[in-house]
Amino acid sequence: MMDSEGLSAYPLPLLVDVVNRVLPDAIDRALKDAGYTDVTRAHGAVFDALDPGGSRITEMAARMRITKQAMGELCAALEQRGYLQRRPDPADGRAKLVALTAKGEQLVDVARGALRDLDEQWIDHLGGAEARALRSSLTKLVRRFAAEHLR
Repeated sequence: MMDSEGLSAYPLPLLVDVVNRVLPDAIDRALKDAGYTDVTRAHGAVFDALDPGGSRITEMAARMRITKQAMGELCAALEQRGYLQRRPDPADGRAKLVALTAKGEQLVDVARGALRDLDEQWIDHLGGAEARALRSSLTKLVRRFAAEHLR
């Protein structure tokens, strides 16, 4: 492991990118521990892009910056495994929405639990004041540089 002096020389965006890998790792572990062995990290793009009421594949692909075909393949695999369903879009009968099934909702609940656990671990590690300062700084960065990614 690199010493803290070496890490302090890293550019901030690179540090954020490195820390960004911790959440998918935690979610992967939680899902595997809960018995979800048929879902891969690549499938996470589907769950990240999916709105609570369902989404069109084209919208999901654009959000995740992947092709419509790739998103369609990921959704088809998850639909075959019982995590997703397709249904008519009430706003346009010709279009289909992808939505979670009950099984998919359970999987998402496990992932959200992993997120809550990681949040608690970080707050415990940093302490309340430092965690609040980090949240404030990250919020400012998101508002300034990443607002288009919020839903």
